[in-house]
Amino acid sequence: MTPEQLRQDPLVRWFAWVLRHRKAVLGLVAAVTVGALLVLTRVTVGSTLKKLFFGESPDYAAYIEQTRRFGSDEHVMLGLEVDDPADPALIERLARLDEEAANLRGFSGASSVGTAQVIVGDDGVLSVLPWGEARRGDRPEARTDVSGLLVGRDERSVSILVDLEVDPDRTAREGLDNLAGLDAALAELGLADGTVHRAGFPVLLVEMLHIAWDNLYRILPMSGMALLIIVMAVFRRLLPAIVSVGIAGLAMVWTMAVSALIDPVFSIMVTAVPLVVVVVGFSDVIHLWSAWEQERLSGKSREDAILASAADVGRACLLTSVTTFVGFVSLAFVPTPMFRQMGVSLGVGVALALVLAMTLVPILLSYGLDDDAIERRVAGSVRSGGLWSRFVHGLDAGLDAVIDAFRRLSVARPRSVVAVFFVLLGVAGAGASQMNVDADLVGRVSPDHPLQADARWFSEQFVGENMMQVFIEAPGPDAFLEPDRLAALARFQEAVAGLEGVEHTVSIVDALQRMHKALGAGDGSTLPDSSAAVAQEILLFEMSGGEDLDRLVDFDRQRVHMGVRLASSGMRATRDVAVAVEALGAELLPADVQVDATGLRVLMGAWIDRIIAGQTRGVAFSVAFVSVLMVLGLRSLRLGLVSMIPNLLPLIWLGGVLGLSWDTVDTDTAVIAMLAIGIGVDDTIHFLMRYRVEADRTPDRAVAIDRTFRFAGRAIVMTTVVLVVGFLPCALSDYFSLWILGTLLPMVLVFAVLADLLLVPAMVQLGWLAIDRKG
Repeated sequence: MTPEQLRQDPLVRWFAWVLRHRKAVLGLVAAVTVGALLVLTRVTVGSTLKKLFFGESPDYAAYIEQTRRFGSDEHVMLGLEVDDPADPALIERLARLDEEAANLRGFSGASSVGTAQVIVGDDGVLSVLPWGEARRGDRPEARTDVSGLLVGRDERSVSILVDLEVDPDRTAREGLDNLAGLDAALAELGLADGTVHRAGFPVLLVEMLHIAWDNLYRILPMSGMALLIIVMAVFRRLLPAIVSVGIAGLAMVWTMAVSALIDPVFSIMVTAVPLVVVVVGFSDVIHLWSAWEQERLSGKSREDAILASAADVGRACLLTSVTTFVGFVSLAFVPTPMFRQMGVSLGVGVALALVLAMTLVPILLSYGLDDDAIERRVAGSVRSGGLWSRFVHGLDAGLDAVIDAFRRLSVARPRSVVAVFFVLLGVAGAGASQMNVDADLVGRVSPDHPLQADARWFSEQFVGENMMQVFIEAPGPDAFLEPDRLAALARFQEAVAGLEGVEHTVSIVDALQRMHKALGAGDGSTLPDSSAAVAQEILLFEMSGGEDLDRLVDFDRQRVHMGVRLASSGMRATRDVAVAVEALGAELLPADVQVDATGLRVLMGAWIDRIIAGQTRGVAFSVAFVSVLMVLGLRSLRLGLVSMIPNLLPLIWLGGVLGLSWDTVDTDTAVIAMLAIGIGVDDTIHFLMRYRVEADRTPDRAVAIDRTFRFAGRAIVMTTVVLVVGFLPCALSDYFSLWILGTLLPMVLVFAVLADLLLVPAMVQLGWLAIDRKG
């Protein structure tokens, strides 16, 4: 590029303008940073189920309306290991807890053997006894009615179901306070002396809050420290590492301030944004600083080297940031507020990281901060002999050897390289076709996490903790006093109980059958044979002290609630059962009766299909948009489209690994695909744009490839190393959606760099990505 062309380059002109107004620019950066910090002072961590998943979903609104009528299925399930479930002292304490729970903030009541009742009959007389009294009287109903529900299968444990008030706007932070109040009540009553097992959505949301804090206060600093060390190793000195930390940190602060303006309550996924922004910010600084260093070592003055670095890698950095921006913003296609905020925040973060890098790096270099180190390298007086120096030099030698081996292999055996990659593509494609996608929120925490341990304990001792609500509505009042409707309801409930995965069902039918049996009906029927008889038995139940019938049927006897407990906690599996339940309702109940099988996991299971559709649209959008950018960046339709082959291979490879090694793939795994398409294409851009420069200088492809490797090979490998090292601390997270950022994403990035340093040059050598020489 001639001096005149250099001066006309837009990025060079930007660098020059920044240098002329550097004090004003630094003042503006400081002012914006102070404003961003002020915005962040009003941020809280935690979110609501509505914001995390459902947004303004009409199905969720209908579910909330139904729960206001029959009670919430948001509950905390407590499990206690005891010597004797029928111990009077224990029952008394549980009864007190059941009464006090209704007065605790956020809770509406509780159920346990402390207040459980048993329907019995003596000589045709209906009685409703407290469970403890029935158990001590050795009534068989006292065992059959609660086994696996309120008393564990081992007869050495009890469960307490604490219901939350219906509140779609309850935050995880409020849930934490609510659970603290519940724990205090347990301790006061002496119920927390032994092990207390916990389950339920509120418990899960609070744990997600703890994981979000862990992400901010433990994993993010670990990532920053790892990046600091690796950048020190790359540049063999501390200054570039400190500058990288500073600029990436500013980008993080600005980004989170923008996110706070969108919503000041950060969800668990939004707390992952700072780490991603920091890692991407490091990459921009490394490319710019490396280009400046090479220009200085070639003999250019400080300012000339700064401007030349803009021409060397500025355009590539701009294009890679745009592609990364597109990949990240595509998360906004997922129809949940959590992912939309995450996608917008990440996109803004990438843009801010680039702007800050291309503003502050030239300004800081213009002050001569690194001149002494460059002069020592020019003079050949770099200190050596220390352990750190020997380590760095050994790392450099090994890295150069690996890069050179890649170059020689791709140039000497291009067809073999291409063949190997396409074989891998075939295997991965076959594996990807076997993926089974679902989501299990409890399954997203690590297997040794207390949540998982408690979930396993509950599954061993009690029927499924996964609760589905079935609402059955007839056209008019007293509809469910009619014997024919009740008989149809009984057949329907029996069919639901027989569905695969259903462990327990309960409805008004069970209560009426127990009453009818207790009253000693001699005609062999299991239900009353007239509306009057049904009404009379319900009245007898209430007059005998029976309670909680309103949980099963409304006052007008027009709407019935059936509780269903499932073995599986998978969301799509739960939704499949709900669909089957509604189909049975249409088949077995009168045509004028409506059946709505719902619940939080049912809604989430239905939402998963929309999430997957949104993720598919997001990936398709990012691939299409990145392809257009590659066409524009390489100024060739053919080259742009062919260059997408190595960029799509890592995504197919990811699908193959998941399909072949995992029985069920969590829906959040698609986040990796969206991040990977945005980040993984960066190295392809840097390689091909540098190859375009070298192809203009020589007609020999092998020589042009060799020069490209010498100029860009090290930077490509080192930025991948930086990305991998930056994301690796996420592997320490107990939460799946963060854990995959430290495991699956580094795997995809490593495969991507192998494709860029082996497959791309092989395709160039074969002429598939050949760039015509100008002139």
